[in-house]
Amino acid sequence: GYGAYALTRGLFEDGRRHLVLDRPIEIHAPVHILQGRADDVVPAAHALELAGRLNGGDVTLTLIEGGDHRLSTPRDLALLVETVERFR
Repeated sequence: GYGAYALTRGLFEDGRRHLVLDRPIEIHAPVHILQGRADDVVPAAHALELAGRLNGGDVTLTLIEGGDHRLSTPRDLALLVETVERFR
């Protein structure tokens, strides 16, 4: 698991106020999404849908074979660092 936390009504109500996948998202900057194919918390389909809704900038989606939700293996961390370095 990822630790214990309280799931409150307020948490779910706040989440409803921040839904973004029901319309195009205008963003005028490059975006690079790194998504693990083995993520058991956020399905890769969500990253694909998000990437499809981003308009106005270059969008790159990298699906990482074997990558889990944390992307914390040495290989995954190296890819994260490399990706951030490209934006400098």
